[in-house]
Amino acid sequence: MALSKLQTIGSLVRQCGRKTPEGMLITHPLTRQELSELTGTTLYTVSRTLSQWETDGVLRTKGRQLLVRSPRRLEALSQSTDG
Repeated sequence: MALSKLQTIGSLVRQCGRKTPEGMLITHPLTRQELSELTGTTLYTVSRTLSQWETDGVLRTKGRQLLVRSPRRLEALSQSTDG
């Protein structure tokens, strides 16, 4: 399940990300519910995962915005989850 979230966020970064001094801002506002529907997971799982990634410094959430602070780390997580 983590891989699908990583891939979805990676796709959002590529499709509608805007480079900022802090990282890549996903310019399309998404609720956690919308993100759970995109990834095929529960709202609880998305909330827990985003909180963990925020703690780890991978991304930051503010309202409906996602700022991927470390796109390279997100990519590395995606590759290491591939198995």
